Amino acid sequence: MKIIMLSEYPFAEAEQGLGGIMQATFQLLEGFSALNLPDLELHVITTSNFCLTSEVRRSGNIVCHFVPRAQSTLGHMIVSPLRLFLYARRIINQIQPDLIHGQGTVTYLILSLLLGKRNIQTVHGLYRNEQAAIPKDQQSTAVRLKFAVKLALERWYLRRIRNLIAITGQIVQVMGDEGNHAVRVFNINNAIDRAFFDLAKKRLSAAPTGNSINILFVAAITQRKGLHVLVEAFKRLAPKYPNIQLTVVGIWDWAPEYVQEQLAACGELQTKGRVVFTGGVGRERLIQAFDEADIFVLPSFSESAPMVISQAMCVGMPILTTRVGGIPEMIEQGVTGVMLEAGDVDALTAELARLIENPAARQQLATAARKVGFQRYHPESIARSTAAAYNEVIVN
Repeated sequence: MKIIMLSEYPFAEAEQGLGGIMQATFQLLEGFSALNLPDLELHVITTSNFCLTSEVRRSGNIVCHFVPRAQSTLGHMIVSPLRLFLYARRIINQIQPDLIHGQGTVTYLILSLLLGKRNIQTVHGLYRNEQAAIPKDQQSTAVRLKFAVKLALERWYLRRIRNLIAITGQIVQVMGDEGNHAVRVFNINNAIDRAFFDLAKKRLSAAPTGNSINILFVAAITQRKGLHVLVEAFKRLAPKYPNIQLTVVGIWDWAPEYVQEQLAACGELQTKGRVVFTGGVGRERLIQAFDEADIFVLPSFSESAPMVISQAMCVGMPILTTRVGGIPEMIEQGVTGVMLEAGDVDALTAELARLIENPAARQQLATAARKVGFQRYHPESIARSTAAAYNEVIVN
């Protein structure tokens, strides 16, 4: 079984801490590598800012092809997709794959549909959700134009996908709304780094230390992720609870002006070390951040199936998040986490206060989340389910 996967994939160690599609693909391949399936030959083709020339890396029956990504805006929009298309077509002609798997972004999904008669796609997010999360009065002409193009392309591929790996039922619903009722659906979650499962075991056996409570936020820092809601709630709670801290992990370069607003809003709390912005981090520092945290908060306005929630579940943490996108499919309200309405600072403040004051409630949520995470997100289990989907599409 020869498979070509078109997806984001880390070239450099610095990218290991990034979440989203890149981490989902990396962990899926880790699962395949652990299974060492003798009848599977997998080629991953991706672009990267970190490679200067095309490079091929082989590990067992998995081959990774890295194509340099153009740096300019125009190059990113036109040159990089064209370069990826030409490279992928050449590899396809060489190995004659049984199936092409496209993951995530517009470019990879469209190319997977164009380059192979037999294909399968994993849609990781919806641009219509991202646009809806930005207030209209804050959408510049350039932003509206970018979304118009992306939405047109999104509608194009959502109508044409015939085999879908669904990480959330919302994707399937939207495809139906677009008139695509012929899609074959495989419900498979994103895989989570085994280090998070190991961390859960460590936290279970570790004795409690101190009485400080560390609240953790992990995401690329944009308005859509709702950090400003968490910052406001923390500012209200900080005077009453001198033992709480907030750690904000995530890259700054997607929305630098928004990041500066949040840095300024934290002001003296940063100076006193009660709020820490780490910026983007590598894998080891990310795992350390989870290890040091007591409560995980993701107050997003728009999501599909955020991996950071899966990670928090696998570690065994109480989770506060919002009732948006595919999150209600991940969280059982009041059992494995608590979902609030997006943008509701009062509700987030009250729920954080409840958990801060109630260790038993924190432990109850953490225990239930850990159990579900172990059952749902292990990379070997996800890889095995994905291989079965490949086989079914090829055979049928």
